[in-house]
Amino acid sequence: MSGHILSSLGGENVGGRAWIDVESDPVSLLRLNTTLESDFRVLEADGHSQRVFQEIVRKLGARGVNIQEVYGLEDQEFDMLTGSPLGMIFLFNYRSVDGQEGEEVELCPGHVWFANQTTNNACATVALLNILLNVPGVDFRANGSADLRAFKDSTAGLTAAERGQRLAESNNIRQIHNSFARNLEALNASLAVQNDFDEWVKAKGQYRKSQSSKRKRTSGSKTKKAKEDGEPAFHYIAYVPIRGEVWRLDGLLRQPLCLGRFDGDWTTLARANILQRIDEESDLGYSLLALCTTEEQNVLLRCLKSAVSLEAVKEKAFPTPALAQYWKSSELKPMQDPELYYTFGITRDQLSKNASLGDEALARLNHEDPAVVLRQLVGEQQELKTTYLEYTVRDDPQDDGVEEEAKDDETAATYEIMKVLIDVGVIQPRSRS
Repeated sequence: MSGHILSSLGGENVGGRAWIDVESDPVSLLRLNTTLESDFRVLEADGHSQRVFQEIVRKLGARGVNIQEVYGLEDQEFDMLTGSPLGMIFLFNYRSVDGQEGEEVELCPGHVWFANQTTNNACATVALLNILLNVPGVDFRANGSADLRAFKDSTAGLTAAERGQRLAESNNIRQIHNSFARNLEALNASLAVQNDFDEWVKAKGQYRKSQSSKRKRTSGSKTKKAKEDGEPAFHYIAYVPIRGEVWRLDGLLRQPLCLGRFDGDWTTLARANILQRIDEESDLGYSLLALCTTEEQNVLLRCLKSAVSLEAVKEKAFPTPALAQYWKSSELKPMQDPELYYTFGITRDQLSKNASLGDEALARLNHEDPAVVLRQLVGEQQELKTTYLEYTVRDDPQDDGVEEEAKDDETAATYEIMKVLIDVGVIQPRSRS
């Protein structure tokens, strides 16, 4: 297979600007190795796909997320990951059958943030956001390019299609995405999708109208098509654990798919689903990336669990003399909302949406005095605060991209240049099929 991972579909015009394919270099391909006898087939990699996604994550302002390549689907491959896996991005050859949905499709529940891919070429970024915006406690910080916290809050009540449209219309997110596209792809995108450009060519008498076949759509979902030279079209989808369930989030489908509940390692369900897809077309390449927590993010997630647990115990604890004495004492008390926010960035909304994190602490109330539970949880919270602040002090402010000058999206300028080149006869216009 050639080095191109995504087919050259051109770009999709959104408000006069185009989304561009994020090409294969340095995104890696994984190939099946069928010589080993195993339930899970080994995948071999050539390249460093995590570099592209790691940089996109950084520019989006998501802190504490580390992108790692996965070279196989067996347990030992996942045991080698550094940090807990928050989600996975799977790259595979897209076929029309992949756009099929069952007749009875469950609607996306309110606790799952899912966006459709409403514009071509954005599947990599859509898959990434479908993971990041479902991870509790991810530290989103405005970095001069995009603030995902504000984006998530502003799209909370929207449908998947509406979220996808908002994403497509986001100048900041599109510019970050396009900054990793090849210049030649930018050229191709500008030529392929600008409606006003087509009208301009028609006016010059240079436009040849070709018969075009409408892209088939299955169950109302969008599909990809292969390149004209027969190369396959590749597509990114996301796997993410949400409230004890594993979800498969494919932006080209109307609704997300719940793969079932898990107890322990959530990746087991995801890996089984991925293997099923690989077995259907074992002669092609695949890529698998894991979004894992950094040490700092692990601490932050523990801080969120600690805050939720303390909140739950305070609300549900049965009054006892020891508990009453604790509240009257000068001992350290649980951190309040303002301190939680300014120290960890934890909001009241995050506490409410992640209430299930407090179940373990509530279970302790069945056999322990609430005052004992509170004292222990408060002590753990103070230790976590100290540890987290140490990470914050060690952070290099240059690493978060705050002062980095954003790259300009030069699609519009390229579009104007192409007009001139066609006008003087240097190149010929290409009709859209």
